[in-house]
Amino acid sequence: MRLWHLDERDGLLPAGEPLLGHDLAVYGVAFSPSGTLVASGGNDNTVRAWDVRTSQARDVLPHPQNVQAVRFLSTDDELAAVGDDGALRLWHLPGSRLVDGGGPLSSIVAVAGDRLITGARDGAVRLWNVADPERPAPAGALATGPEAAVQHMATTGDGTLVAIPFDDGRFELWHTDASREPMRLATVSNAHAGGTFAAAFRPDGRLLATGGRDTRVRLWDVADPAAPTPIGDPLPARPGAVFAVAFSPNGNTVAAAGGEGATWLYDVSRPEAPTQLGDPLGGHNGPVYGVAFSPTAALRPLPAWMGLSGSGTSPTSGSPAAGVGGQRWRTTAAPRCGSRSTGSGNSRSRTPTAARGSGTSAPSTRYSAPALSATSRR
Repeated sequence: MRLWHLDERDGLLPAGEPLLGHDLAVYGVAFSPSGTLVASGGNDNTVRAWDVRTSQARDVLPHPQNVQAVRFLSTDDELAAVGDDGALRLWHLPGSRLVDGGGPLSSIVAVAGDRLITGARDGAVRLWNVADPERPAPAGALATGPEAAVQHMATTGDGTLVAIPFDDGRFELWHTDASREPMRLATVSNAHAGGTFAAAFRPDGRLLATGGRDTRVRLWDVADPAAPTPIGDPLPARPGAVFAVAFSPNGNTVAAAGGEGATWLYDVSRPEAPTQLGDPLGGHNGPVYGVAFSPTAALRPLPAWMGLSGSGTSPTSGSPAAGVGGQRWRTTAAPRCGSRSTGSGNSRSRTPTAARGSGTSAPSTRYSAPALSATSRR
């Protein structure tokens, strides 16, 4: 993995040496609540917690099989991971707890009420109570639609709304308020031809971004989560399938990573007229399967504008993302063996004239009606 310095004037520059440790592909990345740690997991059967101030691995946690996704819970010491062995593992760093997840797991998100949701390749979506991390307990299953692999799921900031993408092209929105049982609010069929692989909510929970095999990123108005509505045309086309999407803390920028080994940035401050920001972020030798922004606006004593990228192979020099404003840390992960078809398409580029946003997170909205959180996983 690699640290990046994001500068309004000079664009994207490498910051220090790569974060070396994983021997093979990195599949999952996540920031801790404080933004001072990054968790990663991948094909070398390990989960690692990195101190972003020193670029060193603080914890190296063995795993019996490939790790597909990682997620911090409410504190920097509580970490969850899922993988090919079908188990949900919880760590109170550096310890661990093991729960049988029922099959190969591909995605994990935290929702309201000290609960986790896991998604599996066989289409099973399960709810877990982790109020006592020492004794995690199953809390039911979500009755999703036709059997299809669950992709990168997503959730709103308050954990009351979840988006679940599937590789048959649909995504579902679920209300996950702690006061009631999870309830499906909407199903959008054929959101992306060939499979919907990724989803992410804007920090205020009113806008959803999805990506898929069709090389497109689409924006959806989910102010009424029971009736998601597409906004405008898809974001400018990319060369390959979209495997991961993320919003910046201020909600003005979407990052999209995919099969061509790059991460693209889009200005979505006007969702009806999104534009591409500069050149794509390179530096990976294979498909990129994960992308995330730090939850914090700035990390001291780090420079003001920093980013992080991770790959399963040694990174090469990448293209600067010129004129990017409003975000601090970014994490990407790649590549995965046996990847999906990357698709095709043409890309357009527009360099912004000014940086946007303050880099602070917009307040999350708690819906009085059923809420939505997005999840997606390859």
